[in-house]
Amino acid sequence: FLSFHLLHIVSTAVIFLIRYSLPRSDFIIGSCLSLRLQRFFFFCSIFFFFMMRQPTRSTPLYSSAASDVYKRQDETAPIVLESMDFPEPVIGIAVEPKTQKDMDKLSNGLAKLAEEDPTFTVKTDEQTGQTVISGMGELHLDIIIDRLKREFKVECNQGKPQVNYKEAITKTVNLREVYKKQSGGRGKFADIIVNIGPVDEDFTQGGLQFIDEVKGGNIPKEFIPSVQKGFTTAMKNGVLAGYPLDSLKVTLLDGSFHPVDSDQLSFEICAIQAYKSACAKAGPVLMEPIMKLEVVTPEENMGDVIGDLNKRRGQVEGLSLIHISEPTRQAEISYAVFCLKKKKYKP
Repeated sequence: FLSFHLLHIVSTAVIFLIRYSLPRSDFIIGSCLSLRLQRFFFFCSIFFFFMMRQPTRSTPLYSSAASDVYKRQDETAPIVLESMDFPEPVIGIAVEPKTQKDMDKLSNGLAKLAEEDPTFTVKTDEQTGQTVISGMGELHLDIIIDRLKREFKVECNQGKPQVNYKEAITKTVNLREVYKKQSGGRGKFADIIVNIGPVDEDFTQGGLQFIDEVKGGNIPKEFIPSVQKGFTTAMKNGVLAGYPLDSLKVTLLDGSFHPVDSDQLSFEICAIQAYKSACAKAGPVLMEPIMKLEVVTPEENMGDVIGDLNKRRGQVEGLSLIHISEPTRQAEISYAVFCLKKKKYKP
């Protein structure tokens, strides 16, 4: 940047001297010469600009992101790029390559397109394993698919993203589970008595609510974390359709162990088996995501909107009328705003 300005000043001074030091008869020649010199100094400035760049800077400016901070050599005056706010994507589709060999091409292509377009996002659903691309509309996503085909030579299959269901239990079950295995040498043994049911109302953290009430050392302390780990691992797969459990309460009441055959793995496997046996008896239910929707619409279209929501099993929680003055009425409410957010899971 500094070299650019210095060479511009020098080139301007040289051109000024050449123009006004030549006779009037040579003014046209001087003008042509000055233009050529100006071009010459311009290309020299570009050359010195790249030559004088700091070699220690790892990230060039053209590949920087918003809100990045750059410091000069003295590190006293940071250069902050002002961040920009982009709208959230409103629609998403699941994509996959038509052939397995194009998987890497698809990943690279989506990464480059997401880097170019801040309103385009790519994510992989951990539960379903689908690659979901999101954008500002159907036309936006159609252009992305077309660019993948033209620029990256990848043809994709499109579809709707799968719904992320979850499971839950509705009853509390008392169960005793014994894991015993003998294979000639050292065997496996674990014995636990547990209560498995829904979490308490004041437990808002989610996940596993584990309570240890073992007394008298019937289960050694070093085996208690293995029991907890077994239930935590088992919660990733429900008993109805394999969907994860969002929350679960386990109370470890009592149990027993063998001084030779018991180990941490035995109690972990025993906990997994207890989970499967107890959840099947605890009234398991399938839970679907409940979304929160806000609609702003003219009053004459309110009935149509409510009817459409009722067809989709929507529950209207409240209505509010906004009175707008007549001069601005047409400009203010001639559009509808939809806001869709995940609120909670419900059976």
